[in-house]
Amino acid sequence: MAITYFRFQRAMRVQNINKDEYLITKSRYLPYACYWALVWAPFFLLVQGYSVFLNGHWKVATFIFNYGIVSLKPLR
Repeated sequence: MAITYFRFQRAMRVQNINKDEYLITKSRYLPYACYWALVWAPFFLLVQGYSVFLNGHWKVATFIFNYGIVSLKPLR
């Protein structure tokens, strides 16, 4: 979502659209919240299934469920 927001802001800038007139609501935390999300989202994605690596907890199905989403990225 953070990347989508940055692309949206760039598209508005390129098209000379004034976001104060176009957008109904504004957040006081933007764009800093997007930077925060851009840093922490990959971290949480990687540590969400750490328990599968603990001794005696390895299960292929759990590993695929926790980390298979990483491989489901959009193709360009």
